[in-house]
Amino acid sequence: LEAEDEMRIWTEMRPHLFSTEEDVQRRYLFGSLSGAEDLPAIPGYDFGRNIADSYLENATDVPVSEWSLLPAEEIFRVSGYEGNKNAAQ
Repeated sequence: LEAEDEMRIWTEMRPHLFSTEEDVQRRYLFGSLSGAEDLPAIPGYDFGRNIADSYLENATDVPVSEWSLLPAEEIFRVSGYEGNKNAAQ
């Protein structure tokens, strides 16, 4: 995602981050591939990768045997990600 798209989509998506609604999940995970023409294809995967990358940057002392078992909420919390990965590059 381009930096401006990342922040725009993140701001829209953030309130729905833990939604279990299928339409919401489909919109933000698959984007235009699911008919959400105002979104690029698969933005959810880009965000997931950015969250994981940010977690690994912030938790350099945590071995893979531990972080691979953490709940998603903990990885997100430690990542500190708030739609800003590409903006910082």
